Amino acid sequence: MPRRSTHYEDGKIYKLIHKNPRIQIVPYIGSTTLALSMRMALHRSGFRNVIKYGGKCASHKIFDEYGVDNIKIVLIEEYPCKSSAELCEQEDWYLVNVKCVNQKRAFQSAEDRRADQRARSANFYKLNKVQKNKDCMKRYYQKKLICEFLEAFSGV
Repeated sequence: MPRRSTHYEDGKIYKLIHKNPRIQIVPYIGSTTLALSMRMALHRSGFRNVIKYGGKCASHKIFDEYGVDNIKIVLIEEYPCKSSAELCEQEDWYLVNVKCVNQKRAFQSAEDRRADQRARSANFYKLNKVQKNKDCMKRYYQKKLICEFLEAFSGV
């Protein structure tokens, strides 16, 4: 069966909320070109895989806290467009302007990606340097203890 190409004219922005309207939760916001029922099925399947194999995703916090059967998917906006970037940019508008559980941005400009990469690299370097210092200090104290032990032992 040939794989269906993505039809961005079917673009949608959606949110995951509690089925009970009296229970207000901070929603998960996403975008898709699939039917909402299919997208919800994929969220549920992903959650089951996280339980089995580990991992994390912002939408899974909602499932974990309220139960898979208590969450529903709701259309925020039909958003026909021409590309993934356009759809993600529209989703990103909601992520910035609506309180949600999402932790990652849906769209980043090339400049923002470079800035994030620089920040991650700097943080990695800093953490790596701290770890190297810890390892170095650990070796220093191990050698010092061995020397003190040998001195004490040889003095007997």
